[in-house]
Amino acid sequence: MRKILFTAFLALIALPLIAICQSNNGSSKAELEVRKADEEFHKAFLNEDTTALESLLTSDFLWTHSTGNIQPKAIILANVKAGKTAYEFIENDDVHVYMYKNAAVVSGISTRRYPGKETFWIQYTTFYVKFGGKWKAAAFHSSHVPDPKAPSK
Repeated sequence: MRKILFTAFLALIALPLIAICQSNNGSSKAELEVRKADEEFHKAFLNEDTTALESLLTSDFLWTHSTGNIQPKAIILANVKAGKTAYEFIENDDVHVYMYKNAAVVSGISTRRYPGKETFWIQYTTFYVKFGGKWKAAAFHSSHVPDPKAPSK
C-alpha cells in the first residue's frame, strides 16, 4: 500500500513538471501554425501567388522596407501581380517565433535573389495576428544585412 501511495505521490508531482518542461521546450500548436503561415507567406512571394497573399495578409498589412519606404497591401499585391517582386530564390534561417496569445512575432534571416541579380540577405520581422482561426501577417519589416555566413573581418 505504501508503494502505491508513493507512486501516486510521484505521479502527482512529476506529471505537472513534465508538462511544464514540454511546454517550455517544445513548440506549441499555435507556434507551429505561425511557422507554417510564415513559410506560406514567403512561398507566396517566391511563387508570385497573389491569391495566397490576399488570404495571408490582413486588410491593413504594411511592409516597411529597408529604405524606410512603407507599402500597404494593395501596392504589394499590385507589385507582385506586375512581376516587380519576382524572386528566383528565398530561403529563411535562424527563424524565431514569439507568441502572445492571438499575436506572434517571427524574426529570421532571409537569403534572397532576384533573377539575374546578386544574392542578398535581409533580417526580417513579421507580426502575425489570428483572425477567424487563421494566422495572418499584419506587418513585415526588412533590413538589408551582410552575408551572415561570411567570415568576420
